[in-house]
Amino acid sequence: MTFINRFLLCILTFSVIIPQVSEAQKLLISPSEIDESGFGYTKVIGQDEEGYFVLLSNITLNYSGDRMGFRSRKYKLAYYNSNLTQKWSIPVNATKPEAEIEAVTFFNESILIISSEYVKSDLKLNYYFSTIDKEGVISGGENSVASFSQISGEYEKCRPVISTGRKMIAITTREFTSDNQQKLFAAIFDSELKPVKSVTGIANYAEKNFDLINFALTDRGDVGILGIHSEKIKALSSKRTTDYILFTASVSESQLKETPIAADRIITGLGLAADNINDQFVIAGFYSDVNSTTGSGVVYGKLTLDSTANFDLKLKPIDGEKNIRLKGERNAASGMSLIGYPIERIILRKDGGAVIVAEAAYTTEYSYYDYFTQSFTRREEFHFDNIAVLSVNYDASVQWSAIAEKEQVSIDDDGVFSSFCSLLNSEEMIVLFNDNLSR
Repeated sequence: MTFINRFLLCILTFSVIIPQVSEAQKLLISPSEIDESGFGYTKVIGQDEEGYFVLLSNITLNYSGDRMGFRSRKYKLAYYNSNLTQKWSIPVNATKPEAEIEAVTFFNESILIISSEYVKSDLKLNYYFSTIDKEGVISGGENSVASFSQISGEYEKCRPVISTGRKMIAITTREFTSDNQQKLFAAIFDSELKPVKSVTGIANYAEKNFDLINFALTDRGDVGILGIHSEKIKALSSKRTTDYILFTASVSESQLKETPIAADRIITGLGLAADNINDQFVIAGFYSDVNSTTGSGVVYGKLTLDSTANFDLKLKPIDGEKNIRLKGERNAASGMSLIGYPIERIILRKDGGAVIVAEAAYTTEYSYYDYFTQSFTRREEFHFDNIAVLSVNYDASVQWSAIAEKEQVSIDDDGVFSSFCSLLNSEEMIVLFNDNLSR
């Protein structure tokens, strides 16, 4: 959630299983405004029993880059107690002068700052951890916690991945070694930030046709990375082939294994989740089915670790009569049906099924001629519309479904006030989103 000028904590419940009106809501507003000159973007990044950590930046936190226009990213961190009164505010910097901040996250009731330093003479990429506690005390950051060797090409900023039980954390990155090859790296750490192992892998795909879309980590240290490979069928054709590939390494392995997700249908979206109980990875998503009354079907599969077996994939069309609201999505204004719903979250059920949470999210572009400046102006629209929630059985059949209706459209802002966050308790799923993008 992102707010400008005033720190606002609002708890709003919405049940997607049994819609109901909440008779009592609690709204708490901080007594003082956030007035940090040059830091217009804020985010509640974590909380402990006494309060909340708030991350501030001069560049939208929806954007992962370090530069935007003429601005270089800067961070500040603030801590608010349970009454939303600010206790302190400090700048966030890499503790090692030569290092650069790559990620800021929350782990084990502390802020974790991940920074890196590339040593060109050794072709080595070193990573450092420093933490900030609720008193604003900074610790660590002087000694490297992980190193990746033989890095001679361009590489991405790392992505932190935290296991569901918050017992493990991993940092992942990739190097673009050649026009048609990428090298994948991951370093895993336990809850005390002690190294567990490092893994590497090779993806023999061109950078422009391949991307990493999901990461998962089990509580014992198994790592999974879901990638998507897409390229044109012919040079001048608009049609593309799309393949999904899963890279996995169990806690006892040092090399990532590549497992293609083969299906005889066109898969339009997949998500990845780690199953800590059964030591396996689960994928779930949608495929295109023109014969289905909803226009889509469900893909559901599991890959057991420490095994050479392929995915046990299940594909089943969605029954439009049973899921009447999903059937209506096929004829919605966007005309996308569930094909246009990227997977946002997969919640595993105890009986072997899962709950899929997806959102109708897409971008559009247009340009116009500005007679005042006598130049063409390009605009990018960000659309974040309805949220679909499907409870899927182990055989890919849909047990129940629900739609949370919303329409969020903004221009040239990376959708900074759009989309949603989902929370889960023992009785219901809670969906929180903004219905006024100007505030």
